[in-house]
Amino acid sequence: MRPRTSWSGSFATNWPEAGPAGAHYNAPPMIKPRVDKLMDQTDSHYAAVLVAAKRARQLNSYYRARGEGCYEEYTPSMVETATRNYLTIALEELAQSKIKYEYRDRA
Repeated sequence: MRPRTSWSGSFATNWPEAGPAGAHYNAPPMIKPRVDKLMDQTDSHYAAVLVAAKRARQLNSYYRARGEGCYEEYTPSMVETATRNYLTIALEELAQSKIKYEYRDRA
């Protein structure tokens, strides 16, 4: 089986030939937790992105301050996880309904 080469700019990527007919590749989900679990906790994709991004920044601030020996007002991770990616941790917290949010009044 000879690999095909897909050319994009100066980067070449080797793609294997197609397998037997009907063969399926069972790749893990792109993100964990799945988007449908996140949507159970929020009312829109936009809200999920904003809440997770804000929480990821809070986690980043917490761990940075902890490394410097001082503690800020942010709390550590509220879920057990093997990853050290703050956005993934924030998404897992949101999916497990550890994070609650509300919209501000436009007053």
